Amino acid sequence: SHLNVGGGRQSSQMAFAPYDVVGIDPHKIDCIGSVRITGPKGPQRVAIERLWIVPVVDDYSRAILGYSVGIRTECSAGTIEHSIISAMSAWQPRTLKIPTMVYAPGAGLPSGRFPTLIGRAWAAMMVDNAAVHYSRAIAERARRRLGCAVNYGPVGHWEHRAALERVMRTLEAYGFQRLPSTMGSGPLDPSKDDPVRKAVGLGIDWEVLLDVIDVVIANYNTTPNEALGNRSPLSLLHDYVESGLLEFLPRRLPPPVATVAELGITIETKIVRGKLQEGRRPYIEIDRVRYTSSILSSCFGLLGKKL
Repeated sequence: SHLNVGGGRQSSQMAFAPYDVVGIDPHKIDCIGSVRITGPKGPQRVAIERLWIVPVVDDYSRAILGYSVGIRTECSAGTIEHSIISAMSAWQPRTLKIPTMVYAPGAGLPSGRFPTLIGRAWAAMMVDNAAVHYSRAIAERARRRLGCAVNYGPVGHWEHRAALERVMRTLEAYGFQRLPSTMGSGPLDPSKDDPVRKAVGLGIDWEVLLDVIDVVIANYNTTPNEALGNRSPLSLLHDYVESGLLEFLPRRLPPPVATVAELGITIETKIVRGKLQEGRRPYIEIDRVRYTSSILSSCFGLLGKKL
């Protein structure tokens, strides 16, 4: 893979200013968490699978614009969609559960430091060829709502998203791989020492892991970056957004379409069930749970129809 770069050929520059190009790629963080559930003899801790983190990284400033976290075997299109929503929403620091864990001075996400960037979109979105990126939620809904281009890049060439890959390496080295329940950087990493047992025994709750993720990402944005001339991503964005020294025109979202749902909203069509002869009032079923209302429960004329 490394032979694909360093050949002395100048690659085409795609990003000329912040929010020109962003990279999105799900990454499974290298640590185990746990959840506390109520059992027959009191609460007990159960280990959970590793968390998926989906950062949105600006290719020009190297800033992490937003992120989302998912707990499941494979990353879903919904998790990626929430990362896009996070990048355009106002960031607020979390109420941290560990007193000794703090945000660095001036740390945060760009939308929390610069109100001008709230609700701003980008021109192009670079993703890899994972099946989830070809889903309708990403390839169609997100692309049309943001008014951006989607660049999948050639198969097997991670170097086209080098900025994003480097960011994730930094987050792992300075954050998740330092936890007691880390999976390590590889099978031979000596820091890997029964992470499931430590996650349960030490009570490393998944809410604490969410705090760690938010702090590590916020602190990364205010950390000097050698690729930026030893400036931080937020410092570079400040020159474009607030100083007026550089030309920068934040992109507004295109007008919403009445027939297309907003990002993060899923439209489901359900059949109204029920049976008057058995005294079963009308209802709809979503995820094996029945729902009704004071209006729907009286509308027997809707039985068998779609809502």
